[in-house]
Amino acid sequence: MATILTSQYGVRSDTLFIVFDIEAVGDVNTPDKCRMWNLAACVLGKAADNIDLYIQPAIEKFPTPADNDFCNITEGELEALGATTIQVCVQEFMAWVNQKKENPDTMIILCSHGCFRYDKILFEYEFMRNGLHFQPNIYFFDTLHWTRQAIRGRGSYTLSDIYQDLFKKPIENPHRAYSDALALNHV
Repeated sequence: MATILTSQYGVRSDTLFIVFDIEAVGDVNTPDKCRMWNLAACVLGKAADNIDLYIQPAIEKFPTPADNDFCNITEGELEALGATTIQVCVQEFMAWVNQKKENPDTMIILCSHGCFRYDKILFEYEFMRNGLHFQPNIYFFDTLHWTRQAIRGRGSYTLSDIYQDLFKKPIENPHRAYSDALALNHV
């Protein structure tokens, strides 16, 4: 199982920081009932070094997202995007991550906004549901908690509001994993 990174852990110089985002069908307030359909990531500080994967969730019917802010996706759209199984997606994602490691013991820190409330939980549920295992040295970092400490006194700490304030424009294609990962990388 993966570990949550806290201040008690040292960060080595060869640590690999990956900014990632997940999109899923289902109610985001119950990640255990959601199914991933999009996983994207980039190396922190290197937006051009990225991956964007689509997953055909193993469900009979696509549920309607509870929040209209989140985009809808259909099975046909996923097929057109080349969606594959969660097993193939995770294999491709981890192969991409492992190509960036300097050595077998390199720490991998997966960073996302709202990680501990959603992304990490959903990632772990998908791994458990599909009999997948996290490799050693994977840690998680929640930028939502970090921004609450680093930028105090804001009314909103959503990624879209922080991005809008910093760059004076909205995130292009919000609620697509690739767009959100790149936006967080820029923040």
